[in-house]
Amino acid sequence: MIYVVYASQSKMVKDGINKILDKEVPERDPMNSVYLDMGNRKLVELYDEASYLPLGYEKKAVVAENFYYLEKSKSKPKLMKDDEIEGLLSYFRNPMEEVIVLLLVYSDTLDEKGEIYKALADGNAKFIPVLPFTDDKWDAYIPRYFENRGTHIEDSAAKLLKERINGDYSTFVNEADKLITYVDGEIVTYDIVEKLVSRPLEDDVFVLSNALCHKDIGLAIAIYKDLKVKSAESVSLIRLLSREFRFLNQVAFLRDRGYSIDQMMSELNQKYGRIKAGLNSLRYIETEDIGKMLEDLYQAELNIFTGKVDQDIAFQLLLANFAS
Repeated sequence: MIYVVYASQSKMVKDGINKILDKEVPERDPMNSVYLDMGNRKLVELYDEASYLPLGYEKKAVVAENFYYLEKSKSKPKLMKDDEIEGLLSYFRNPMEEVIVLLLVYSDTLDEKGEIYKALADGNAKFIPVLPFTDDKWDAYIPRYFENRGTHIEDSAAKLLKERINGDYSTFVNEADKLITYVDGEIVTYDIVEKLVSRPLEDDVFVLSNALCHKDIGLAIAIYKDLKVKSAESVSLIRLLSREFRFLNQVAFLRDRGYSIDQMMSELNQKYGRIKAGLNSLRYIETEDIGKMLEDLYQAELNIFTGKVDQDIAFQLLLANFAS
């Protein structure tokens, strides 16, 4: 039997296979459970493992992590040297019932037109998407996660934690486990979350972009210095700022063509608050200034990667030029 489990968040995919493994191969050991990272393993190795059942065992589990061959991409994934796919395609069409193969794909969508997907479909593989958490699901999941580990989290603390993990499951697990260790059986309060869990970098970048739109360069520089203390890299900030200004450019384009907020929400697949914040920022900045900023961001990143200037200096010059 073959299962294809997929989602963009790898931690959710890996956690999502536990129930399948416990059901199909409840008693696992190094002989009847194999894990392969397909980022550095050949397809023929996966074929060999999937085709072999150890003596004395009724079932075997083969987990193929990072099976990127099923991801949608503009170009066909290249095989490693001395690798071949035909044997595995044949196996996918006629899998062994005794061997449970789990293909973990770190993408929200699959290449349904590719030969691998079609071979899996012919072999009646089960395709299982791991859906991202909704707000309601996070609201129920966060307190339950702490309770299952002998800790209580205040409602206000759970709400703040949800905001700061920004929908990232892996970040949630890391931060929640840190909080549980810190309180050591005591209650997780709002103040503890405020102190131990950093705001998402995207939130800080939004505040930074907002300061730039308001031409408050002093505030922008102060925010940048705070981010440097948090070990934020200038290249990451440049890319996130580029995303913010591209979004503003899109909102400005739709606004100038008479789109309503509801129409913008639908067109850009964004929530009301995000569109409203963008429209508010556009009250303080001209469309041509957005284009200039995007060009400056591109040039700053290019200068960094070509070694023309240090990334910290490049970012400070970026802020200075915005003020001119």
